[in-house]
Amino acid sequence: PDGSWTPGERRRGTVTVTTLDKDLADALLAAVREVFETMVMMPPKEIVQVDAGPAALHGEVIGVLGFSGTKAGALALSTSADLAKRICASMLGMTPEEIGSNQEVADSFGEVANMITGNFKNAWIARGNKMDLAEERQVLFLAF
Repeated sequence: PDGSWTPGERRRGTVTVTTLDKDLADALLAAVREVFETMVMMPPKEIVQVDAGPAALHGEVIGVLGFSGTKAGALALSTSADLAKRICASMLGMTPEEIGSNQEVADSFGEVANMITGNFKNAWIARGNKMDLAEERQVLFLAF
């Protein structure tokens, strides 16, 4: 996602999905939509699936939550620092200017990764798979 979202605007986001059956990929995309609509209060206009590769995580803020079970892997989200701050503000009912630290942004962005992965886990388990989520998530702020 780019940092161009404004309150009330519907926007386009990007999701990277690899090695998933179509129904599970659809479940992951639905989890992203549900979390952004109901918890972040920033409904996406469109969510586009893209192939994974070295450039897939191109944002300044990257949230990663690992999992193990039937398959092992990680959910990784990336965005601009500006959009991560807007996500945090929306979740906390604040304006971006009221956000006091990168730690608040990291906590909120990490929680988005938790919620999306948790929603996806429900679909994964419903298909007879096992999934254990990592106890800790990582949120990185990249400086350029």
